[in-house]
Amino acid sequence: MYRRDYSAGSLPDKKLPDNPHILFENWVNMAISKEVEEPLANLM
Repeated sequence: MYRRDYSAGSLPDKKLPDNPHILFENWVNMAISKEVEEPLANLM
């Protein structure tokens, strides 16, 4: 069975914007631009 590798990067606290909505918007836009299978799927 194939398992995806999700260890491509990290998110240091120093790089977090003050507004979490900005972080989420950036994340969604990046997922859409990379044409991932389900760009709006997430787990919180």
